[in-house]
Amino acid sequence: CPAHATGKPLDPREIVLKIGEVMASTGPDGRRVSPPVGVDREITISSTSVLERITPEEVWSCTSCRACDEICPVNIEILDKILDIRRYLSLMESNFPTELGTAYRAMENQGNPWGMSQSERASWIEGLPAEIPVVDGSAPFEHEYLYWVGCAGSFDDKNRKVSVATAKLLQRAGIDFAILGPSELCTGDPARRSGNEYLFQMLATQNIETMNQMGVRKIITQCPHCFNTLKNEYPQLGGNYEVVHHSQFLEWLIETGRLDLG
Repeated sequence: CPAHATGKPLDPREIVLKIGEVMASTGPDGRRVSPPVGVDREITISSTSVLERITPEEVWSCTSCRACDEICPVNIEILDKILDIRRYLSLMESNFPTELGTAYRAMENQGNPWGMSQSERASWIEGLPAEIPVVDGSAPFEHEYLYWVGCAGSFDDKNRKVSVATAKLLQRAGIDFAILGPSELCTGDPARRSGNEYLFQMLATQNIETMNQMGVRKIITQCPHCFNTLKNEYPQLGGNYEVVHHSQFLEWLIETGRLDLG
């Protein structure tokens, strides 16, 4: 666990053992599950004590990288348990770090975690040699690919350079693509990873409605978070698209001879 390795209070194994202790001590009608190996069967613990045993500091230290799931020798899905606890803390207790509260409000009101103006989302295309079509969702999508730029690619100075470089390469290869610009909202990935499922579904539903209304079928994105959310999580809400990461797409263009590096 990277968080544990850097001295943070999170220990994924301890999370599982603590949940196991509670389950072993609070089974209904005496039907108790076996306690984790090495745990005292006589521990005294109340039925609502999961969050007494697992502190918010542990839960919020998780980076949701899923390293614990990958390395677990008995295939325990640890991250799912941490995210469930986060959902409870966020939605039922409103117990989350101050920085998250700021990001939540920004995503809800401005459509991105930084609270930047949506009108600036496509400003990175200014000065490009060739014009990039910006669609707003009000008409059928008449391009082959939608280039999903993402919040970082739209607003962060460092990532804007990636957006510009990717767009230039796509144009050089003759790819027919467009961007949503101000009509593109955050995919909701930060909200879901931090437990605010309500905000995630609100943002995802709006994005899916926009793309489905236009008839989008193929998406290119440079952001790994957007890639995972669009490809693996949007189908849960009716958003089914062919999603490819820009690195894979550019590699394919080179292999097929459509993009010449000379």
